[in-house]
Amino acid sequence: MNTMQGQSRSIRQAAAMALAFCLTACAAHHRAIKSQKRASAQAVAATAATEAAKPAAASGNLLEQIQGRWVGENDSSQWEITITGQTVSAKTSDGDFYKGTLTINDRVSPAQMDLKFTNASDSSLVGQVVLGIVKVEGGKITFCVARPEDAIRPKTFDRAEGLVIVGEKK
Repeated sequence: MNTMQGQSRSIRQAAAMALAFCLTACAAHHRAIKSQKRASAQAVAATAATEAAKPAAASGNLLEQIQGRWVGENDSSQWEITITGQTVSAKTSDGDFYKGTLTINDRVSPAQMDLKFTNASDSSLVGQVVLGIVKVEGGKITFCVARPEDAIRPKTFDRAEGLVIVGEKK
């Protein structure tokens, strides 16, 4: 029995060592996966930070395209719109004028714009933000802006959704 007990003990020790080896290997593998996930999460966070920085750069593309003087019309008026940087000034054939700051988000389609009035012939507009969309096709620009009292951004360039102004660069 001594020999059998000795062999049994050796088998148990070998099994225990194999189990310990497996557990150690599994723990190391788990740490490696955890480290890879952490690195992946850091890479995703870095990419997200880079993407978050892109709106300014991406907005610059459309913002650059719309710089300058545009002459256009809607159903009732002729418009002259000048965009310099993020500053917009507009005047109509009816004698109305508007000034404000423009923010563009061209990471969506259609590109969104927010216009905050800093001056206007209708002083009740000063300080208000008007929501709109904008597109440029060739030398043609199209705006659709909600009425100041509407808090809903137009989704299409349809007169039912807001004031549509179509113009050309001059």
